[in-house]
Amino acid sequence: MASMPFIDLGLGLLLRPMRCPQPQKKKVIKKKSTKKKAKKSSLNKESLCALFNDIVKSMQNVVMHLAQMEQQIKAQAKDVSEEELAKYMMGQFEAAMQTVEKQLYQKYDTNEEEAKALAEKYEDDAEFKPIVKKLQAIYSAVSGQAIVTAEVPTDLTVEKMTTIMETLMDGMTEIMEAIVMEVRA
Repeated sequence: MASMPFIDLGLGLLLRPMRCPQPQKKKVIKKKSTKKKAKKSSLNKESLCALFNDIVKSMQNVVMHLAQMEQQIKAQAKDVSEEELAKYMMGQFEAAMQTVEKQLYQKYDTNEEEAKALAEKYEDDAEFKPIVKKLQAIYSAVSGQAIVTAEVPTDLTVEKMTTIMETLMDGMTEIMEAIVMEVRA
């Protein structure tokens, strides 16, 4: 019987379709130790940086390919709206990203969970941070959405923010009143 294909749910989870169990003769089962050996992560800071650099390079190639594809679609399908095209291209980008990640996780003998955990650990690392910024820039360019990573000052309180907003709104109201008075005159 052919093996059942994996189904990718896009969540980093691979599920095998379930089969109905066939009745079988009783077998003597030897008890095995219930302790599982923890797999030591093969990912360290250097290999994480290499993994992300490879993702960046691969996704840069994907973006170039998608740009060519977009031009071909625009030339051939005049009735496709910009919104539909953008949605389609974003879907292609995300699908390519999943494929690239899977291939590179295998290459680096790791998985999404390990990579994500280590990326969080090194998110402020001087060597790792610029690589992440490149990947974010690629995503922003394709999605048209800026990734905002503003840091909130530690001394900013709700009261200070309210005072700032009141001052800003008072200033805007004064300007609007002055414009209205000028237009009426």
